[in-house]
Amino acid sequence: GDVAKEREIVRGVCAELNSSVAPFRSVSLNPVGWETHCWPDVGYDPQSVILSQIQPEDIFIGILWNRFGTPTPRAASGTAEEFATAYKNWQGSTVSNLLFYFKKQTATENLDDLKLIREFKKNIGKRGLLYWEFEKRNQFERYVRQHLTRRCCMDRALPLPSRTTQRCLDSKWSSDVPLPAFG
Repeated sequence: GDVAKEREIVRGVCAELNSSVAPFRSVSLNPVGWETHCWPDVGYDPQSVILSQIQPEDIFIGILWNRFGTPTPRAASGTAEEFATAYKNWQGSTVSNLLFYFKKQTATENLDDLKLIREFKKNIGKRGLLYWEFEKRNQFERYVRQHLTRRCCMDRALPLPSRTTQRCLDSKWSSDVPLPAFG
């Protein structure tokens, strides 16, 4: 896809945090993707095979740019279906964080994909998801590093925010969620 390099950035940031901050918080970041954790199999369709083999467990990270993806029988794309699954899991408290990043779109030949991405972005915003936008890979890497570091540093004993309470987190995250000091 068109965000393969960004997916590699996520893997690199996770490896970096696993050797720095994460062990001090008893956290391990293990990126799971279809290209590394799935195997050839049969199902109703390829996306159903992927979803039967991997599920978001704690943190879901979605990334889109100019390509929305291949439609599935259940959603406008595999990415949309994976997000819907993660969102449903978030509602059931099995996924604690949904992070979505959109690379600013460039002129492309496929206007249908651009329209679908804009509609998807609008729909996830209506569901209460605060997403980040970026232009360059180094900006994306900085955002992912900041966000995952903050997630690693959160006290695991803190309750998750109420699913019925709408909270808007600014770029500094929420001031009402204390970040414990190292020590």
